[in-house]
Amino acid sequence: MTAEFAARIRERYPEGLTGIFAIGRTRTAYILEQIQQAADPGKIADFGNYAAYLETRYQEFIKAYLDLGGRTRLLPCFRISAFLSKEVVAENTAALAQAEYERTMQLSSHSGTPLGLTRRVDR
Repeated sequence: MTAEFAARIRERYPEGLTGIFAIGRTRTAYILEQIQQAADPGKIADFGNYAAYLETRYQEFIKAYLDLGGRTRLLPCFRISAFLSKEVVAENTAALAQAEYERTMQLSSHSGTPLGLTRRVDR
């Protein structure tokens, strides 16, 4: 990435960038970049080297993101492909909301007070 490109991105998006970081496939990347030619490339024999590799790659990634003007980061608990389909996102959101509602009601039944419903906040 050149400084000129980073400056163009920051100029185009002065409010900053939002990134969705679905960390995954790190083992595959390590194998392909570091031990692909090993006798057993699926076996990571040196986990210290693997950890150092990941730390370096994460730091490079974060620096590049910040250099482009990154400000907001989302770390989804779902696989990244869930962001590709509005139906899947809606389904996951609805399921999470239902589960949270049920958990809240279950907890409130033990205390006698509806949790989260004890005070109204007007906006």
